[in-house]
Formats: sequence, structure tokens, C-alpha cells
Amino acid sequence: MSQPQLTQEALAREAALPENLWIQCPYCKQGSYRESLGNAQVCPHCHYGFRITAKKRLSLIATATEEWDADLVTADPLDFPGYTEKLAA
Repeated sequence: MSQPQLTQEALAREAALPENLWIQCPYCKQGSYRESLGNAQVCPHCHYGFRITAKKRLSLIATATEEWDADLVTADPLDFPGYTEKLAA
């Protein structure tokens, strides 16, 4: 028995689908539509919390924010050995 051949129309439809439309939960292994995770990025099946950035988490809990010291750079005032190399990496 041979595999059915995909038509050009089916291939074009598949190519038109955006990447990262679905996500698999690492805890329950269920596939979920990325939009169904919601703002908090929580699995709808097992309530596993996906990782989110600090800015995203702040936007979930704060209504208005003002960023301070956006141009602040890290310094080495105690002159720890090897610290500047770690900062450069």
C-alpha cells in the first residue's frame, strides 16, 4: 500500500500556516494552540506555567510602568578577578 500523494493545493495550504502556532507542554505532553495559553502562559490541560520574561510578568501585574535606569551598565567596583570576562560573555 503506497502513501497518498499531496496535491499542490495541500502543500501550498501547509506552507501558508505560520510557525509556532502550536506548543507542547513539557509537563503533560499535550499539544495546545498557543493563543489558548492566555496572557499568563498557563497550559489549559494541567495548569503548568510556561516561562515568561520579567517585562511580560510586570505587564501582567502592573497597569502603568515607567522604566528607570534603562541605560544603566554593570560595574566592577570591588575588582573581582575574572568578573569583566564574565560580563563580556
